[in-house]
Amino acid sequence: MLETNALFQLVVVGSSTGGIEALSKLVASLPVPFEVPMVIAQHLDPKRLSHLAEILKRHTALSTATYK
Repeated sequence: MLETNALFQLVVVGSSTGGIEALSKLVASLPVPFEVPMVIAQHLDPKRLSHLAEILKRHTALSTATYK
């Protein structure tokens, strides 16, 4: 059973297709470990395959998971 005074935290970041550089700088600046879950949503043509997770992995030691 959840406590009624429990605090839930989640970081949500939205980006357009051109936001890869900004997202790379953001993840590079985060401390390891980063204790708060983060969701990054990027606008992309649904017909294109996203390589965002691979790109961001180059800039951080944080673990990444990809969900579609």
